[in-house]
Amino acid sequence: MIMTLVGRKKYSFTSEQGQLYEGDSLYVNYVAEGVLGMMADKLSVRNTIPLPDGLVPGSEIDVSFDMRGKPISVTLAKAAKAAGFPAK
Repeated sequence: MIMTLVGRKKYSFTSEQGQLYEGDSLYVNYVAEGVLGMMADKLSVRNTIPLPDGLVPGSEIDVSFDMRGKPISVTLAKAAKAAGFPAK
C-alpha cells in the first residue's frame, strides 16, 4: 500500500512481562475509501524490520502487511522532495 510519510519517532519500552520492544512509529497519510481527503494513521514498525535509507517526511513508502494488519516490509516508493529534514 502506497503511503506518504509525514513523521517518524523512535520508541523503546518494556512490557509488564519484561519484554523489550524497540522500533519506529511512522505517521502516514494515504487515500482510503469513504474518506474525504486523506486518511491519517500511525504504524508501529519493530526494529527487526529494516527501514530504507533516506526515509524522511514527504517520502512515499510502500508498506506490506501480514494477515493481522501488522507491517512486514517498508520500501521507498519515491524520495521526498522537501529538504531540511534529517534522515534519522
